[in-house]
Amino acid sequence: MKYYEPADYRRFACLKGACKNTCCAGWEIDIDPDTAELYRSLPGSLGERARSGMKRDGDVFSFRLNSQGRCPMLDPDGLCALIRELGEQALCDICTDHPRYRNWFSDRMEIGLGLCCEAAARQAVFRRRPVRLLLTDDDGSEESLREADKSLLSLREDCLSVFWRNDLSWAQKERRFLSRLKVRPPFVCCGEEAFLRGLERLDPKWDERLSLLRRPLPPRPVSSRRCLALSQLAVYFLYRHLPDAVFDGLTVPRALFALWAVRLIGRMTVSPSLPALADTARMFSAEIEYSDENLAACFAYLQGQAVRSEPA
Repeated sequence: MKYYEPADYRRFACLKGACKNTCCAGWEIDIDPDTAELYRSLPGSLGERARSGMKRDGDVFSFRLNSQGRCPMLDPDGLCALIRELGEQALCDICTDHPRYRNWFSDRMEIGLGLCCEAAARQAVFRRRPVRLLLTDDDGSEESLREADKSLLSLREDCLSVFWRNDLSWAQKERRFLSRLKVRPPFVCCGEEAFLRGLERLDPKWDERLSLLRRPLPPRPVSSRRCLALSQLAVYFLYRHLPDAVFDGLTVPRALFALWAVRLIGRMTVSPSLPALADTARMFSAEIEYSDENLAACFAYLQGQAVRSEPA
């Protein structure tokens, strides 16, 4: 098995107390068995706090969120009491791993950083160079990639090369990307707002963002810096979601998701600033990417839209 990660993967750093959208609130935080046993055996006030904040459902332990929807181990300053007193090694597996995601092929594993994290979203949007995957480990096995994996990786590389082109406008990138997928441009989706409102919601503020899809957008060129930021987001979505097409066969819908998501994020961002774009990307990721049901619905929706756009 060969292991890959983005070239700037190890530059990622949690914003800690400066994060305005902490991952320690609003999420169900399951605790793996080994860490649950550690928390149950901790002495002193920290142990009492951990145990009083835990709940058990059969063999599964998790933290009981407080009335503000925050983890009971999160201090008022936004820092984790467990890290503060014991270090990061005391975190449960979910907290240690977040916001990482992994994709698996027959002889390849890729890791990346999910946009639902404020720091990861900023890192993606402010990245100026094409993000390349670096080989970081190889266990020396003789297994090789299946032909289906090779074909999908080749298509992904072809799509990525479009968004890495600095000499193309955003409109040109869209057209070339769609041509790679044999989808007729401009690929206009129908009923987007109604479709999105029918999905599971996490944050009530998401409704406000969806309302922005009704506003008419004046035709204007996309600046080179914004084009680069949009391209980096498209690259992220291709890296994250296209690989699973080897399992479900949804190659075109998963690829189209990258373009569709970037278009939506751009339309739902009021300010032209990159921090505002990163914040919308973070919210989109939390609402859509971190719900299996929402993702599946999006792929089915895009599959239907792609059929509409097939050449006559």
